[in-house]
Amino acid sequence: MGGLAPGADFGLGFVTSVANGVSSFITVTRFDRQIWSPAIALALNDLVSVHPDDLNTPGEEFGTLVSGVEYLSILPTVVTARPGLMRITFQAPEPERIVVMPTYTSGHSVTLRAAATPQQPNTAAQLLADITQWFMATM
Repeated sequence: MGGLAPGADFGLGFVTSVANGVSSFITVTRFDRQIWSPAIALALNDLVSVHPDDLNTPGEEFGTLVSGVEYLSILPTVVTARPGLMRITFQAPEPERIVVMPTYTSGHSVTLRAAATPQQPNTAAQLLADITQWFMATM
């Protein structure tokens, strides 16, 4: 894995962890101006299609492990009330793994102190419920 571009080694590490059974939960917030979480899946998928000689890919390791990554914003998950997931398709032996990525009506962080309104639900309560449900499902 020598000569990796910044971030490519983290991408390989992440998908390797997921392949090894590490359960992952990534929040997506609608009004985040700092990080657009779905871009994680897009960036990982870009690594699949980059030529192994290109310094922007973690070499053959990524392509032999992963065949595709996609973000699906409207698909429900079995472990959270809010939809959203990242599907990582692996070469073998596991065909795919799901990373839970529920969406919240929030800014960069889901705050514990914001009062709930009809336009702005209590996202902290939603997040707590989702994490609890996700944690119980992964036990």
